[in-house]
Amino acid sequence: MATDNTGKEGENLSRIRDILFGEDLEGIEQKLEVFKSENLATFEKLQQDLDLRLMKTEQLLEQKDKKADDTQKKTAQEQKTINQDFKQEFVKINNQLKTENEKINTAFKSEIKNITTEISKLKTSLEETVESVKKDLSEKIELLNNSKTDKETLADIFSKLGNELRKQTKN
Repeated sequence: MATDNTGKEGENLSRIRDILFGEDLEGIEQKLEVFKSENLATFEKLQQDLDLRLMKTEQLLEQKDKKADDTQKKTAQEQKTINQDFKQEFVKINNQLKTENEKINTAFKSEIKNITTEISKLKTSLEETVESVKKDLSEKIELLNNSKTDKETLADIFSKLGNELRKQTKN
């Protein structure tokens, strides 16, 4: 029985519709179909326009992304080149410094050797001069002792001896 009531209700609703809207219902349905088809075409056109714009936007983003990648690669390459140039300059300067340091050390050692040699020669010369003066002095003293020379002669001998000593030290 429940199914009979539902079937009757459906028929009743159809009759009520026909009574209220009558032939207008078909017109409304036709207008609704036209509206749907027009809107569907507009919707599809808008959808195509949106898809086209999204595609263009994606292409533009890809181009910008590629350009950014290219710029980054170029910058990285330039940085690498700069670093290589810097390293080469640094090595060059470091080698020059080592070379200069070696030259300075060689010159310094040579100069020290020369100075040491000169000091040694001077020492030998002074020792020889001192020995010579001692010998001369001993001879003069012995001569004085033997000859019993007076004070003036003795002063004269010491003066000559001093002058000779000065000459020897200047040379």
